[in-house]
Amino acid sequence: MTQLALGTVQFGLDYGISNGMGQTPLDEVRAILECAAAQGIDMLDTAPAYGESESVLGRCLPLSGQFAVVSKVPRMGAQERAADFGPLVRQSCQQSLQRTGQSRLYGLLVHHADDCLQVGGEAIYREMEQLKREGLTERIGFSLYDAQQIEELLARYTMDFVQLPLNVLDQRLLRSSHLSMLARRGVEIHVRSVFLQGLLLMEPSRIPGTLAPLVPHLRGYHQWLTAKGLNPLEGALAFLRQLPEVSRAVVGVNSLEQLREIAEAWERAAGAPREILDFGVAASLEEFIDPRRWKE
Repeated sequence: MTQLALGTVQFGLDYGISNGMGQTPLDEVRAILECAAAQGIDMLDTAPAYGESESVLGRCLPLSGQFAVVSKVPRMGAQERAADFGPLVRQSCQQSLQRTGQSRLYGLLVHHADDCLQVGGEAIYREMEQLKREGLTERIGFSLYDAQQIEELLARYTMDFVQLPLNVLDQRLLRSSHLSMLARRGVEIHVRSVFLQGLLLMEPSRIPGTLAPLVPHLRGYHQWLTAKGLNPLEGALAFLRQLPEVSRAVVGVNSLEQLREIAEAWERAAGAPREILDFGVAASLEEFIDPRRWKE
């Protein structure tokens, strides 16, 4: 059954197209974590690339190991030599553990999966396998974006878990059967971009002009939700609750109020109609459903 995980990018950065609040204050982070634990949310997703997120967690997390923490290995750019990949991976993992105050990570992901497809990239994953053997992380895997990455990485590596984008508008990996392909291989699937950076929750009239082609799809989707007695938050979560392949849905919040709303909507979404799975309204509009391709 799909469970929630708490994304923490907003704890370290001003992030999200619908975010009008900026980076979350430290006291609010503490309140969010306390509420998350009370709601049974036991996993946090972070990364060195998320600004101060790891350090903020280190200042706020209890010492009892209440949360499992997933972090990531940062991009290995052209300026790094392949011979340095392994030491850089180890250094990054150790820094993540130190910053978050953990003795062990639940999972370590390659943040930019293409790094492991470049010349010498296998050294990145070899070092992650060694970190797993040493008990510094329980699972290792990749943060993915598309079907081609999945196929190329499965041909070269054995992975414990992945994180990938999936939401009502972006059902590409579901419809291409890559989700079921991963599940059949025993790969644990974590899903991000649940709300498409908040786009799914916005009134269609507030959508930026650069994303105007999505407006008709969102209007139709919102009308369908109204007819079914669901709000946009419940609809986005219900979609993921109905996917047996998905282990975790990573949701980010800026405030305690947002977390409470998500937790309540998550429970209500359990009874949503299954036809929401058929609402792939923008599967062909990749430049608009992939936030990496959004123009400022």
